[in-house]
Amino acid sequence: MNGNMINVNGQILALWPRGLPRDAAHTLEAFQQIDDERVSSATGVLRRFWSTVDEVHANKELSEVGKKARIAEAAGSALSNLKKPAEIVTRLEANLRTRAATAVVLPKPDVNDTMVDLALAALVKSQDKVPTLLVNSSERVRVAIARMPEELTGLKPADRARIRGSLIDPNLAQELGQTTAAVEAARYAVQNAIDAVAPSVDMAPSDKAAIVGPGWRIQGVSATAAALQAASGER
Repeated sequence: MNGNMINVNGQILALWPRGLPRDAAHTLEAFQQIDDERVSSATGVLRRFWSTVDEVHANKELSEVGKKARIAEAAGSALSNLKKPAEIVTRLEANLRTRAATAVVLPKPDVNDTMVDLALAALVKSQDKVPTLLVNSSERVRVAIARMPEELTGLKPADRARIRGSLIDPNLAQELGQTTAAVEAARYAVQNAIDAVAPSVDMAPSDKAAIVGPGWRIQGVSATAAALQAASGER
């Protein structure tokens, strides 16, 4: 991987945040799902798939029907090979949530604290502030964000994790922030690879979703169905 961007067949498959370590203990496994020098990474799987597609199209002995069948077969194999990086990213996300939830012990709120938390959460949601700016807000605001569910603040889980992390030891907060960025980059790459491969797989959308596992977007599978599948997979 050269630089912070991986380009496959003219498409940006992965973006690795500038300055984010690739070989640190807390980022290495996420980076491995992006590293195009690894055949098992999302990038490696997609490169092999596109190489096969190019070979099929260059084969003058194959009919159009034959080419379509070969590409569908290669896509099915590629989608199956994406199952492992998808599972790894899902596990890394679960581990990150657990670490973020246990890294700081929040003071137990009384009734008055809860009322203030609700008011601050509503204020954060109404202002639609850039999440990175909230990391530098007052400790009381950050505590409220950490204690309130994402639905009340309008923040994404990853942003809430960063803000919660800002309440702990600076070194641990930095590690959690880097881990979050690494895992987000890995998810972006794996999802892009799935998006590139899945349309060529000759099977029902629900069967494609079953291959990669819960929590991943498949064209033809509604967000509601995907959410139900993800919930089922967490039990």
